This record gives sequence, C-alpha cells and structure tokens, in this order.
Amino acid sequence: MTWISWTVLGGGIALTLLGLRLVRTGLWPRRVGRTLHCPKCDYVLTGLIEKDEHDDPSYWTTMYEPTGDRPAEPPVRCPECGTRVSTRTALRGGRPNRKLHGYIGLVVLLVGLLLVGLRLSGYLRHVAWYQVKPTSWVIDDLRSKEPLGARDAWVEIKRRLDANQFPESQRIGLDRAMVDVLAVYQDWSQPLFDGYLRDRFLQLDPETRRKLFDQLLTQISGPYYLTAAAAEGWLEGLISRDELSLEEHRQLANMARKSLASRSALPGYAFLSRYLREHGAADRLPDNHRRAAGERSAGN
Repeated sequence: MTWISWTVLGGGIALTLLGLRLVRTGLWPRRVGRTLHCPKCDYVLTGLIEKDEHDDPSYWTTMYEPTGDRPAEPPVRCPECGTRVSTRTALRGGRPNRKLHGYIGLVVLLVGLLLVGLRLSGYLRHVAWYQVKPTSWVIDDLRSKEPLGARDAWVEIKRRLDANQFPESQRIGLDRAMVDVLAVYQDWSQPLFDGYLRDRFLQLDPETRRKLFDQLLTQISGPYYLTAAAAEGWLEGLISRDELSLEEHRQLANMARKSLASRSALPGYAFLSRYLREHGAADRLPDNHRRAAGERSAGN
C-alpha cells in the first residue's frame, strides 16, 4: 500500500468523522436556554408550566401543584399531543435550527465513505466471506441448480468437516441434501462428495438410507452405462463391508432376479448375475432367489 493510498484512506476517515460530527450537531443539536418543552412533541409549554429563577429543576412549579389554598390536581396536559407533563418530565431548552450544517455533514459523510470504500474494496474482495456463512445456508447452496454452486458449497462443507467445525446438529440435513443432489444430477460417476455418503451409510437415518438405496437400485438397473457402473462400485463396496441389511439384500436379490428374467442387455446385468451366483446360497437370501440363481447358473 503506497503513501498515496494511505493518504486517501486517512482523508476518507477524517471526512467521515467530520461528517458524523456535523450531522449530529446540525440535525440533533443540544438544547439551549430554559424554555420548557413537551417531551413527546417538543411543544413550548410557556404559561402552562412556570419556572422560578432557580436552576435546579426540583424548584419548578406548575399551576396545578398544590398550594396553601388549593388542593392538588393532575399534571399539565400538552395542548399539542395530550401528553401529561410534570416538572420532572418537561424538557428544558429548545433546539437551535442548524439543519444546513446537518445537510452539509451528510455530503461530507458520503464523500468520506466513498473514499474509504474505494481503498478497502480491493482488500474486502479477497476476504473469504463464504467461510463465515451459516452452515444451514451452505447446505441450502448444496441443492443449487448450478453444478458449480453445489461444488463450491461442498468444498466449504468439506473444509469445515476436516477442521472439526461442522456442527453435529446439521449432519442429518447434510446427509439429506447430498442424497437429493444425487437424485437431481444423476451423475454418480463424479466423486462430488469424496466418498462421504459411502462412509456415512451406516449412520444415515432410516428415511435417507432408504432413499439412497432406492436410487442405487434404480441406477444399477438403468440403461446408462456410466451411472450403472458407478452404482455397481457403490454396491460392491457396501456388500464387501457387509453394510447392507437383510431387507436391502432381499431388495437387491429381487432386482437381480427380475433383470435376469427379462434377459435385457442392461449395463448392470453382469453385476446382478454375479451377485446372485455369489450370494444366492447365503442364508440371508430367500429360497426362491437361491433357486433362480442356481437355474441361471446352470443355464449359462
């Protein structure tokens, strides 16, 4: 930062402070004099509240205060707004008219802020504001329709996860958002989440886990090679780590049996056939799935 930049910045700060001072003293000047005013509407209460020559407000008197020959009556009501005013609540002194100073102060203030903003804008652009964005907002950005927006959100979430700065109370929302993104983009072949959902499969809540597994079954039985191959990798990893439940094995076996019966040349046909051959004799599979696997293996 050169001396010229420092000079401009210093001048901008000085003008800003001067403008604030002029605005304060011009639009909200201090009261001067001893005239009594209504505290709500600033109406002059001359004649309604009388004051002796003593400076202490405790000596102020009103025409309604009790005297030796008159009982006490309610405080004065302001003729302008009807507010009850007593000697304790009345304002002392009027505000001088200095609005011109205030308007000049506004102009000076704007010029000072402009100079400060011009010098600081370059530095503010380099501040990582996204890192201080609330976590729930970043999770919402993960559902962005723009792929780059979702990827930027995941980069920030990954940074917070690695730094142990991600609140556990937001984990379920993050899991659901990731599953929703996979359902929208249908791009399982891209490592968008760096294996996060694979590692979190056992910790997913039942509804999110069911939704994710249904998507896996849809992709493995779909007509697109890339998504079927990616879903195959996911399923093989889950099977090798023994993370599928009995019901999920039954769903997968049922899907394999239907695909083999249709004899369709789908991208996931080989995996489903191999699954039945390798797991058809497992105790967790129903008997009809084992027989279908055996008959298909004999036919091959």
